[in-house]
Amino acid sequence: EIKTRHDMVAIIDLVFDKALFEPLFGTMYASLCVKCAERFPSFPDETDPNAKPRTFKRLLLNKCQEEFEKENSLQAELDALPLETSKEERDLVEKKAKRRMLGNIRFIGELYKQKMLAEKIMHECLIKLLGDIEHPEEESVECLCKLMTTIGQSIDHEKARSHMDEYFTRMKELSTNPALANRLRFMLQEVIDLRRGGWASRKADA
Repeated sequence: EIKTRHDMVAIIDLVFDKALFEPLFGTMYASLCVKCAERFPSFPDETDPNAKPRTFKRLLLNKCQEEFEKENSLQAELDALPLETSKEERDLVEKKAKRRMLGNIRFIGELYKQKMLAEKIMHECLIKLLGDIEHPEEESVECLCKLMTTIGQSIDHEKARSHMDEYFTRMKELSTNPALANRLRFMLQEVIDLRRGGWASRKADA
C-alpha cells in the first residue's frame, strides 16, 4: 500500500533499476508505470505547501532527469577514485555509467511511447546521443538508431521539422564515417531510409 511520497519514490527507483538492467522488458516496465500513475495517489509537497502535489508522473519525470544528469557527474566520480586505481578499473566504472545512461535513454523512449513524458525530453536525449560526430561511441550510435526508430515518427512533425532535419544531417555524416563499424553505418542508413519512406517502410521496433 502506498502511504507516502517516499513509498512512490522507492517504487520508481526499483522499476528504473529493473528497466535499466533488463532492457528487453522496457515496454513492460513502461506499461507498469502507466498503471502506477493511474492508481497511485498524489501527496502534498512537504517543503512547499503551495506547490503542486507530488504525483507518480511528476516523480517519474524527476527520476528521468536525475538519471539523465548522472553522466555529467561521471568525471567527478572518476577524479574521486584513489590514485592507485588501475586504468582497467577506471574504464570499468566509465563503461558501467555509460551503459546505465544508454539504458535510461531507451527506457525514456518507452515511457514517451506510453505518453508518460513530454517530447522535449526526447530531443534532449537525441542531442546527447549525437554529441560527438568526429569520435562517436558505438553504444551511443546504436542507442540513437534504436531510439529514433522507436519514436521518430511521433516527433517528426512540422513544429520539430528543423530539429529533425539537423539530427538527420548529423546522422548522414555519421553513416559515412570510416571510423565507425560497418554494422552501425548500415544501421544509421536504415533509419535514414525509414524517414525518407515516411516511417512506413517497416514496422518500428524498440
